[in-house]
Amino acid sequence: MNEAQTQTKLVQDGTEMVDGPQGVAAPDPEFRPPRTLIVRKPSEFKKLRQGFTRMRAISFVSDPSLLLRMLESEGFEEIELIVGEEYKLLKAAMVEGGLDVVERMSGHVARGSLRLFVPKGRTVMHTKFYILERGRAARVILGSLNLTESSQFNTVRVGDYVANEVERSEAEEIYSTHREACEPFLGDFFERCKDLEGEDRKKLIAKWVEDGGEIGGEHEVDVALSIYGSLLRPPEDDASHIVQLEPPASLSAGRKFERFIKPVIVGHAAGKPMVRWDSYLGLLHKKTGYPLLIVRPEDLYVELPERSPGERSSTSPFPAPVDVDAALANIEDYCKSVDFARTSNPEFDKKSIMESLLYVISSPFGHEYMKARRARFGYADQRGPRILYIYGPSFNGKSTFLRYALKLIAGQPVEPATAKSFVERTLANAREVGSVFPLAFDDAAIPKKGALANALKSYWEGGWRDDLPQPQILVTSNSTAIDNWAKTRVKRIDFMFQFSRSAEAKERLARIMEFDNRIFRWFSNRYLSKWVEGAWREVSDEDELFLARVVMKELYEYAARKLPTYFPHNPVDLSAERARRRWRGLLFDIKPAKAAFRDAGDAVFVEFDEDVQPDEVDGYLGDLPAEISPEKTGNRVKLQPAEAFFAFLGEKRRKEIFGRLRSVLGGKGV
Repeated sequence: MNEAQTQTKLVQDGTEMVDGPQGVAAPDPEFRPPRTLIVRKPSEFKKLRQGFTRMRAISFVSDPSLLLRMLESEGFEEIELIVGEEYKLLKAAMVEGGLDVVERMSGHVARGSLRLFVPKGRTVMHTKFYILERGRAARVILGSLNLTESSQFNTVRVGDYVANEVERSEAEEIYSTHREACEPFLGDFFERCKDLEGEDRKKLIAKWVEDGGEIGGEHEVDVALSIYGSLLRPPEDDASHIVQLEPPASLSAGRKFERFIKPVIVGHAAGKPMVRWDSYLGLLHKKTGYPLLIVRPEDLYVELPERSPGERSSTSPFPAPVDVDAALANIEDYCKSVDFARTSNPEFDKKSIMESLLYVISSPFGHEYMKARRARFGYADQRGPRILYIYGPSFNGKSTFLRYALKLIAGQPVEPATAKSFVERTLANAREVGSVFPLAFDDAAIPKKGALANALKSYWEGGWRDDLPQPQILVTSNSTAIDNWAKTRVKRIDFMFQFSRSAEAKERLARIMEFDNRIFRWFSNRYLSKWVEGAWREVSDEDELFLARVVMKELYEYAARKLPTYFPHNPVDLSAERARRRWRGLLFDIKPAKAAFRDAGDAVFVEFDEDVQPDEVDGYLGDLPAEISPEKTGNRVKLQPAEAFFAFLGEKRRKEIFGRLRSVLGGKGV
């Protein structure tokens, strides 16, 4: 059959096409006029592919096993695929497929028979589009069909063309438009696979699969060390100065480094890239999403490199006592804003705010804390500083707290990131720069499982290196649901109060926020001075703030200012009062209440609202003292003895029914 005959021969409806054995050349494709089809099952899609040897495709969902079968047994010599969404569906399928699937795919990528691309940035492509080719002939498929073997109805438009036909040219233009907006899928990983051979290559792939596709790798570390090294050597001139960067030594890492900084390269000298300093810092700021902050303890060095040379330093010796006194007064004013809130224990709430502030302003030294833990405890305990997790209901100032606390460090307003940014890629980006400005996520939640959960589990325990600083993580949330794996990795502080939304309260808070508070400059200087003098040897197993408490007390003493009664001398999150405040907030203080309770004499029955998740209920039960015995049935809990429960709440017991009673409780023995 010649090519002209091939182009005009029609496929009869219902014709069965059976695969030949592996290694047998693919049969000639058979053609029909343009038509609209319903593809119901994998075998019908297979018929449309049969006889072609090359494919370029766009698919939102793709099956790696199908890709391999097309290359290894269906006669395809080349496949170029644009996967619709980066770091998610196809990568997850590769990890699930295991070592064999990933090893075979990497082999095809290395040989050039498989080329994979993803949209740049946050772009998502939902297009499903195929160009199948053999010689000068092509088949174009457009519709709802993904590159998978799922059995579901898909409507497609199929057209068969030869080179230079108008419709064929339109198809090429459509594909090219998508392709121009893409970059290699897992390019660094596949490039590393190509650079290795034998057992080394297999070990890399096995580690990648084991870590869920989130392995950092030597090339990424080399790039990160080059970036961090550049931040330690800022130019002495103004920010527009042109500087020469030192790329990683290895060829592959050097290429990755060049690709990253390509938007700001202005030239090369002696084979090394030249950049304008302010543009380069802007690129790094965009990568992390936060101001850049560099700490070098041995030199008492804390710097915001994005500032002009005379304003970069963020540390200095104590100034006049009156200046320190004014800064401390501002912090106390912020803590005392609780006096404008609905709360049953304002003293404890002020203590919780002060504790949280201490945690935030000491968070840039989390990397040093981790080094001290490793020096003292070795690999017997690899945990790092815990994530600060501030829980509270709506209108309790969690977002405002983050803005106030971050401004203490940066000296200017900094917006916390939203829950949408709380993803594993954000954490990975931050670890590749060396900046220690804390990653603050507002109104987010810690997931039970998935890529982000895995990244949080291994954030300090897995990929941490003593020569590459990484930032601490801060989270505010209105969810009490914390999975077991996270409970030992978070420092939870509850803001169990609700602010008034009156004009007076807002004006007062605005004045507090506007104050130019430079407490971090003096705090950081004294903190690092004591650290290098040997305070790190006293690193605590349970209290990340062991040194922060000492330094803050010294600031009060220097300013001759009386320490407030609510100053947290010990960890707030370990106090019995925290558990009591949580239960009182649940039943009394926070409106609307999330649970109702009834005194039944020898027992108390509590029913949680339907929107309270079972693990949240378990969290509340875990706060109860040992003398109270809980019996849980769904969202209903029986607590005995009742006297112990009321003593725990600090609530005087009455004979009548307590709490917010709802009709659902009536007559059900709850």
